[in-house]
Amino acid sequence: TDAALADAHAAWMAGDRPRAIALLTAFAAAAPDDARVWARLGAYGLEAARNDEALIWLNNAVARAPGDAASWTNLGTAWLRTARPVEAIVAYRNALKIDAAALSAQLNLGNALQQVGDIDGAVAALEAARALDPDSHQLQNNLGNLYKEQGRLDDACASYDAARRAVPDFRPAWSNLLAATKL
Repeated sequence: TDAALADAHAAWMAGDRPRAIALLTAFAAAAPDDARVWARLGAYGLEAARNDEALIWLNNAVARAPGDAASWTNLGTAWLRTARPVEAIVAYRNALKIDAAALSAQLNLGNALQQVGDIDGAVAALEAARALDPDSHQLQNNLGNLYKEQGRLDDACASYDAARRAVPDFRPAWSNLLAATKL
């Protein structure tokens, strides 16, 4: 398995994405119970925008290794990319049950909750993510947008200002801060 994963990774890094996926697909057919192969296939599928296939591969990964937070997070991303935010929410929450410090799961959970109209849940998810990565300018900016949507203009301005301080040339934070102060 390690050799197959290494060969596929080498092909991927060399830019031969079709070969990498073909190597892993062949290995998955020969060793269908190896969760690592399914997880790698799923991750590569996401990177190659093969979202429908990534869903299949990642479902296989979590079926074989339900304790793998990264596979659950990737599965959530595949669900989001195929316009299924409710399924994404379930996947991200599974990832967070396994690893409460999974930043990407927390961030993407916020995005999925926002997509289904649960702004309060999205805020809670992004506030939890901020506790994990307080210096993320994009997170701060997104949180500011959610605060603004809730009518919490002081909190929105504070988040935009934190984003601006973290990356002074991050223009969205500047324009959002300006727009929020004019409300």
